Amino acid sequence: DCARLGGCTQYGFCSARMGSCTAARDADCARLPRCIQQGHCSAVSGQCRRWKDADCSVEKHCKKNGKNICVYSNAMCTTTPRISNTINLGSEKPQSQSCRARKACQEDGLCTSIGGVCRAHGGGGDCLQSKACKMHQRCREQDFKCVK
Repeated sequence: DCARLGGCTQYGFCSARMGSCTAARDADCARLPRCIQQGHCSAVSGQCRRWKDADCSVEKHCKKNGKNICVYSNAMCTTTPRISNTINLGSEKPQSQSCRARKACQEDGLCTSIGGVCRAHGGGGDCLQSKACKMHQRCREQDFKCVK
């Protein structure tokens, strides 16, 4: 049973899926110390991480009249979403199709629109298909970037 293994309390791998333990639901992430410290985590591609606006709801600067006023953008909770200058998206929120057409996708694996920003997504194989992987061995996705 996954809930009794160390991976559940350390990584949120509390749900059994296809013969292995993984973070399948947000509830799997709720007990993790880092998720409690960050406020909230979501289960994304089998891992616990912040990636949506609701994950910001417990931060003090994100509360106004009991409501979340923040968005999750560029790996942080902010009241004013910032778009990365290196991706140069302008003010529009891109769709994944638009992200895949950009140079940042081919070069750095930033091919999936998440929260209105082009980011690397491990489940989509963005890093594996990029020059970052083929030329610099940055083939693994971590925090929506391709790393070694």
